Amino acid sequence: MDYTKACEHLFNHAYFPGSEPREESFCYLLWKARRERVFPNLTPSVAAIMSSLEVVNRTANGPMPSQSVNGKQEAFDRRIVLAVASILHVGWQAIGDWRSNNTFPNESIAILERHLWRISCGWVAILDGDIDDLNEHAQLAEWARCGTSWENQRGSGLNGM
Repeated sequence: MDYTKACEHLFNHAYFPGSEPREESFCYLLWKARRERVFPNLTPSVAAIMSSLEVVNRTANGPMPSQSVNGKQEAFDRRIVLAVASILHVGWQAIGDWRSNNTFPNESIAILERHLWRISCGWVAILDGDIDDLNEHAQLAEWARCGTSWENQRGSGLNGM
């Protein structure tokens, strides 16, 4: 995937006007879950977001960010920043709504929290500028934070990320 396509994917997941396909959009899935009261399978959307962030990382920080000191992007396209901020904001807003309205059980809400944490961890790593693999970084950070990785949590809906 090239940078332009990665940006289009992020715009779609943030549910920006004119982005397609709507049915795969992370923010659309959260809106639909609220409306229909059916917890969505967010794993494919989060995997697509992380893949797009990997491309943004390489574009902003070079092919091996940990090995490059020069040539890192100092400024980011405002729409990319807005897309990632929107994805995180809409996700945290959904968590607040779902908790206050008892829309979904805590186990389901915890899945969304972990997805958002993973996206946030990847985004901060891009801004930091020296992480080569965002998925591996998120897995290691989760292990350090909780003593386990998402891959080891059976039935969490997070396997395969």
